[in-house]
Amino acid sequence: METIFIFLKTNTKGENTMQGQKKKFLVFTVAIGFFIWGVTIQTGYAQKSEVPFKQMNPIDLKLGFIQSLTQSITFWAAHLAFDYNLRPVIGILISDFSTTSGEEIALGNEIASELRVALSNGKQFHVYGKEQPVSQSLKKALVSDPQWRASSQKKFQQDLSNKFKAFPVDLVITGQVSKETEDQLKIEVSLISFYKPINIVEKERTDIHREKFISPVLSSQEIADSLSVVRIPTVPKGRLVVVSLMNLDKGKSLLREYKSSLDTATQKTKNDITCWLDDKELAVFKEWQDFKKKEYHDILSGVGADTIWFDDSVEEGPHSIFFSLTQGPPKNRYKTFLKSFIIKGETSNYLFFTIQPDSQGEQDVRVRHIIDPENRSIPF
Repeated sequence: METIFIFLKTNTKGENTMQGQKKKFLVFTVAIGFFIWGVTIQTGYAQKSEVPFKQMNPIDLKLGFIQSLTQSITFWAAHLAFDYNLRPVIGILISDFSTTSGEEIALGNEIASELRVALSNGKQFHVYGKEQPVSQSLKKALVSDPQWRASSQKKFQQDLSNKFKAFPVDLVITGQVSKETEDQLKIEVSLISFYKPINIVEKERTDIHREKFISPVLSSQEIADSLSVVRIPTVPKGRLVVVSLMNLDKGKSLLREYKSSLDTATQKTKNDITCWLDDKELAVFKEWQDFKKKEYHDILSGVGADTIWFDDSVEEGPHSIFFSLTQGPPKNRYKTFLKSFIIKGETSNYLFFTIQPDSQGEQDVRVRHIIDPENRSIPF
């Protein structure tokens, strides 16, 4: 079987002349023509050589199907969202494909993983990883509404605007896997534009591009394996306390007058910094429960901090903390930082961060991760 590859090269440095735009439009139009022509040839060739095609190794057959699907989706992603002036790089968010009831399955995860890799290889795409906070937020949104109706999309877009200011998502790709026949699977893919405000006047959006793919004939075992539900194992949890030093001038001396100066120390910065632990937005602890007061004073003095942001149990394993700092004046620009760390279960973990200038005078977030395997009282 012949395969035709089309490469579209974009000049992101800019050809702003009308002639340059027309040239690019012509190249893109010709490329689309070649793509359709190539698909036609492939389809005809596949029909003529149906018997040899079925004799392929089952693993290669399934892999070839996934690769064909990703090539088609890559083409449509560029066709639907690329704009030379407005979106020379397309921000893409891909969900793990699920069943129609929202269950996470093996084939769905495999297809989503291949899509992320394929799109990441294109310079006009920026693909957000599966573990990014914004991706985890999408996962929760889909769990609450597997069909992801317009109202849910609108709410998620508002969350993007409010919580994830540094994540301009232009396109969201979702998918569902189901049985077509006893020996074939159907994959339905939705490419949902997110670069314009979502209108929920109608119950369903009319501008969503949908593609349907039918798998080759698979054995009953391959069908069962593909539809097997991914079981997320139960993992131990560890305590995580996130603290920071917000007032660098006062430092530890602030603790002596902590109750009277905490509001002043955080007030001038709370509008300038936002912080997320994975997909959870953090907020400063302004009131401490009585039984926590002494412990929190000990923690702050032990690590040289003045502000508590988070205290709860989290799952053992890798996590990320994300910061967005306003740059002013006029404070309408943002500088972002992402730090990764690993939580140890069945013990206490402390994450301490400060905002300090680097060698060039630019703002930098410095993070220190402390693990206390013996759960001792701080300071230790």
